[in-house]
Amino acid sequence: MGAWTSLACDRGVSVAVDDSTLCIVFRGPHSDQYPAEATLWFERALEVVTGPELSLVILIEDCAESPDAVARRSYSNALSEFRAEIGAYAQVIVSEGLKGAAFRAICSTIFLLSRSNGNSKVFSDASDAARWIAESNSGRSTSPEALDAFIDDVRRA
Repeated sequence: MGAWTSLACDRGVSVAVDDSTLCIVFRGPHSDQYPAEATLWFERALEVVTGPELSLVILIEDCAESPDAVARRSYSNALSEFRAEIGAYAQVIVSEGLKGAAFRAICSTIFLLSRSNGNSKVFSDASDAARWIAESNSGRSTSPEALDAFIDDVRRA
C-alpha cells in the first residue's frame, strides 16, 4: 500500500485505486455522469490491481445526494458486471441516528436478498470496514491501518 491512482475527483465524488482496493467516496451533489463512469472506474481499477481480486469500498458521506432510480440501476449493473473480480466489498454509510441506521438496514437487506456470497458487508465506520477488508484479503499483506489511511486520503481528496 502507499501509492494510489486517482480516477475521479470533483465536488460530488472521489475515486481512487491502489494495488488491491477501489475506493469510491460519494460526498456531495450527484452527477448524471457518475453511473456511466462507474464501469470505467472498475475497468481502470482492474488494470491497476496486482492480485487475483479487487477489494471495493464505497463510502457514502452524510452530505451526499441520493441518486435517482435510473442511476441506482446503472450502479447495480456495473457492480454485477464486475462481481466475479470483486473479493471483499464494504459499503460504508457515514450517517448518524435513525437515518443512518435505516440506510444501513436497507443496504444489508439488499445484500441478503441478492444472495451475496458473504463477502459484502455494511458499516457505519471506515476503520471497521478497513479492518474487515484486510482480514478478508487473506492472500494480501495490506494492513488495516494502511487501508484506513488510503480510505481517509480518498475522503479528503
